Amino acid sequence: MKKDFIALGFLIIFSTATWANPAYETAINNALSWLNQAQNQDGSWGSSDSIKMLYTSEAVLALRANNKINDAYYRGITWLENHASQNIDYKARRILALAVHGDNLLTDTQYLQLAQQVSSPGNNGWGLSPFYNGSAIDSSLALLAYSELNETNNVQLALDFLKAIQLTDVANQEQGWSLGQGTTSDIITTSQITQVLIKYLSTDPTLSTNIANAITTLTAKVAGSTTNVVKGYAALALLRDNPTSVTALSSLDELLLTQSGVDGSWEQDEYTTSVIVRALSAANGTDVSSSLTPVHIPDAKLRAAINNNLGK
Repeated sequence: MKKDFIALGFLIIFSTATWANPAYETAINNALSWLNQAQNQDGSWGSSDSIKMLYTSEAVLALRANNKINDAYYRGITWLENHASQNIDYKARRILALAVHGDNLLTDTQYLQLAQQVSSPGNNGWGLSPFYNGSAIDSSLALLAYSELNETNNVQLALDFLKAIQLTDVANQEQGWSLGQGTTSDIITTSQITQVLIKYLSTDPTLSTNIANAITTLTAKVAGSTTNVVKGYAALALLRDNPTSVTALSSLDELLLTQSGVDGSWEQDEYTTSVIVRALSAANGTDVSSSLTPVHIPDAKLRAAINNNLGK
């Protein structure tokens, strides 16, 4: 289905999928409505300063995944623009939220470049800070940020690090990534890394084996007793690999049953709700965040006039 909108001589075409699942669409709309209401007055999400970067970046991604470039989105962007972190995890998430928006992220990029453990044999990833050895989750987030920035500096070293620390216990279907030095696959970490490897598959075809092993592990581990946020993360990774993943769609159907019928959230938690919204968006074919093309209009008056016509 296509809707045409003409403003000031510009023809803007919005395309939406015709095969969208109505139940998913309703769940997404209810969840986003709750997210808008749950936003803090300063534009952030989250109940404390320690989690605002995590919650706000994820909420912005959820809104963008559904092309909800609204007041809540811009207030979230503004908060992120005015807050920084020396934490690799949060710095990478901030980049993921702001890169498509067109912000100057040179300082953040340079920080990531300097923080990578390029001189540590076999440990060429990122840790929580430049003073930590590389970890699976921090390295995956930094690589995701790099992909948004089209940054290639020492990327292969980090990919090789992730390949080297993947678990190899085939008998127990433990072929994901653990937290720390564990021997059990952590589903969120494995889901995050799987999405990263899928993004870099075209530059390193050998990643196909790592991805296949991770998918096997996720498929085996995602069960009815898994928490909502874990199901959301796993579903998103499985859908990135296969848009018709039976395991992912089954998890999403289970998540619909746990969504609050009162406010549309999951657990009244902005982070959990945002992650699940992104997974539902991927399943519904409405995840437009990866295909958006930024349009920058330097003339402030023209930009204001277009925004006014678009109701923004």
